[in-house]
Amino acid sequence: MQLDPQFQELLDASTPQALGGSGNTPPTPVTTDGDNELGPQFAELLADSAKFASRGDPNAAAAQAAYNMAQNTQQYLRVGPFKTGIPLPHWIDNTLGGMGGRALQLGQWAYQSLGGTPDPLRAAVAQQLQSGPAGKAGSFLTDVGLTAPLGGAVTSGLAKLGGVGARIAANTFGRAAVQGAVQGAATAPPGDRLQGAAFGTALSPVLPAVDGALSKLASGLTRTPEAQSLLDRGVQLTPGQMNPTGKVVNRLEQAASGLPLVGGLVANARVRGPQQFARTMLEDATAPGERLSPGNADFNDMIGEAQAGFDRAYDQTLQSSAAGIPVAPRILNPTQRNVYVPLVKAFQQLADQPRLGLTGTQRQMMGEQLQEKLAETVAVAKRAGGMTADDLQQLRSDLRAAARDVSPLDSASRAQKGFWNDAQQTVTQSLESQLPPDTAQALRAIDAQYGKFAIARRAAVLAKDQPGGPTPAQFSQAIKEATAPNTYAAGGGFNRDLSKAARGVFQTTIPHTGLTGIGTVLPIVHAAEGVGGALLSMHNPIAGLGIAGGLGAVAGAYTRPGLRLLAGQTSAQQAARRALGAVPPAAQEAISRYGRSAVLAPALQAPWMSPPVPAE
Repeated sequence: MQLDPQFQELLDASTPQALGGSGNTPPTPVTTDGDNELGPQFAELLADSAKFASRGDPNAAAAQAAYNMAQNTQQYLRVGPFKTGIPLPHWIDNTLGGMGGRALQLGQWAYQSLGGTPDPLRAAVAQQLQSGPAGKAGSFLTDVGLTAPLGGAVTSGLAKLGGVGARIAANTFGRAAVQGAVQGAATAPPGDRLQGAAFGTALSPVLPAVDGALSKLASGLTRTPEAQSLLDRGVQLTPGQMNPTGKVVNRLEQAASGLPLVGGLVANARVRGPQQFARTMLEDATAPGERLSPGNADFNDMIGEAQAGFDRAYDQTLQSSAAGIPVAPRILNPTQRNVYVPLVKAFQQLADQPRLGLTGTQRQMMGEQLQEKLAETVAVAKRAGGMTADDLQQLRSDLRAAARDVSPLDSASRAQKGFWNDAQQTVTQSLESQLPPDTAQALRAIDAQYGKFAIARRAAVLAKDQPGGPTPAQFSQAIKEATAPNTYAAGGGFNRDLSKAARGVFQTTIPHTGLTGIGTVLPIVHAAEGVGGALLSMHNPIAGLGIAGGLGAVAGAYTRPGLRLLAGQTSAQQAARRALGAVPPAAQEAISRYGRSAVLAPALQAPWMSPPVPAE
């Protein structure tokens, strides 16, 4: 292997013979006088060379003399044998020198392993070029650049063999062990390659750990699919809630909520998730174009705000003019506008329809109530100058309230609820048949959202004055009540998947009272107390800073920014995942392989480095 021409020139001027000696004999000091006197820097180099040669290592003296001369000489970029005249900073030149020195060293070791005798001067030069921070950095780059593809080639060869070799190559720790063994053997001196391979294999478990740590840094903590669905909707989760089925973190969080200092932060963070879930459910049920106020945290206030939004939406849709949209109490035929069914007749048909749980007399009584309500609505409209869409909308709203007031506890109550729901649907048909097509379409969109809002409102009723609003279980109950049995049994219902995910994520795995959680948290608490007491007994400011830092790290993890980081939701983490997602799998494996080599290289070099030149 050829040395850099510039360094070769300096080396030729720094050999033992050029310095005035031969073999192990110290070079003869050079003296001049007059105008030919050597400069003080070069005289110092000669003195250093004589010192090293006197210790029996003239090759090291020559190598160091050339290296020192290079540090005091402007170096230029070369392209092959040509000097470009572009000046190189010394740190770049030394880094390149370190890369070449390590390559030269590995080549000489390989030559020696094959039975050859390496050139001692070149060995000294290779070692000298790897001195200093920049030279060591260059040596590190060479190790990574040479051993990563070599380890990948061996792993690929094992995969092609099949059998045990293929299983080793397919396993994360198996690939790391193969790469560590190859890298350890390739970078160890002759005679120590077996030991180097063993050392590389022993260190190999750290490589997947580094891969895993980097992956966690970009993606955040492991979480269940249910937790991810909540995170995707903007619900913040604690580490325990991200993996609620875990046997340690989730239980520890629940048990630690009552501890001093950090317990309050943990408890508040765990409560925040269900509150955000409840808000998300209501946000999905607001009228088209309406949004909840960002600062409103009281669920009952949010229900009132959402109801006001529906009132505005209905008013804006049905009042297309100052006088409103004129209608009549009838259902028009969609194809023959002059053919219609009066609401009086349609309501009578509802009363005549048999219903399981209601007798004929009961149905007629309910039908009479319905007819009376219709007559009252028509009379009020006439006094106001004529019936408009707002009047039918008010009638429909009253019928919805009547259906809502009935709890479906038995067949009779279910039949009553169904009667009032069918009545309000009949009024809906009357409205939509008389509205312009675009207005009818807008009304259907509002109605669809209103059905969802009714579920959120029912959940609020079930929650009563519970702080934080309805629980996932109460939302589940409201969804069940509002969904047809067959649809519900098949997994249907408003936001059913989100509700099921919330019930799984926010489950309590230890009771709020009793001793169940003590066995989980007390050993950890006592261990933390022991470590803290030992540190405080040192009366050392660093120990105090360590305790403060540990508490700060725990506290920071349960703040909003900390939870976003743990969930992989920061913009930097998302950008890293997008970048990784754009990298082909083969390239990702190459990046991982070079990363593992970079981690392993410093540890493998340390035991095999040549001993330093003894001090004077």
